[in-house]
Amino acid sequence: MVIEQSRSRRNAILRRPVNPASTSSTRRGSVEGLHELALFASRINRALKVEIEQRTIVVTPGNELDSVRYQEIHLEVGRINDLVRHGGFRNLLIDLSARPVLEAVIQTALVGFCRAIPGQAAFCGISDTIQNSMNVSKLAGLWPTYATRAEAIEALNSQTDGCSQTTDGVAGPNQLIDSRGAE
Repeated sequence: MVIEQSRSRRNAILRRPVNPASTSSTRRGSVEGLHELALFASRINRALKVEIEQRTIVVTPGNELDSVRYQEIHLEVGRINDLVRHGGFRNLLIDLSARPVLEAVIQTALVGFCRAIPGQAAFCGISDTIQNSMNVSKLAGLWPTYATRAEAIEALNSQTDGCSQTTDGVAGPNQLIDSRGAE
C-alpha cells in the first residue's frame, strides 16, 4: 500500500507541467523541485545513473551492467524517459567515461533519450571502441561529443535558447521541419 502510494505520487509529479523558470521555492516547478524530482525518480537506478548539472540531465551508464537484468534496465529507461519528456529539463548529457564499450540495448536507450530531449543532447568521455561503434552505426555526427563532462556542461549551458543549431539549412537531430521545409 505504501509503495503504491509512493508510485502514484511520483507519477503525478512526473506528469504535472512544470515551469523551470520559476524562482519560488514553494512551487514544485522550481529548479530545486526539478532536481529533487530527478533524484527521487532515479535513486534506485543501478545501470543508468542520473545527475543534474544546472538545467542538464546527465545520464551515466554504470559499470554494473553485467549484473543487471534486462527488465531492470527497461524500468530505468522508463524512469529516465519520464524525466526527459515531462521533467522540464532542456539539455541532456550522456557521460560514457565509465564504459569502455557500450551494449546495444544501452546504446538504443541513449539514442532515444537524445531524440526526446527538447533542447540539445551531447556525449562526453567516449572511448575509442565506443567511437568506432558510433561511426559504424552512423550516430557519430548526430550529436556533439566532448572530451570531459565539464567541457560538455559549459557548452550545453552556454547556448542561449537550448535548441539544436543548424548549418547549411540542415536540421539538427532534435529539430522538426514542417512540410514546407521551413524551421
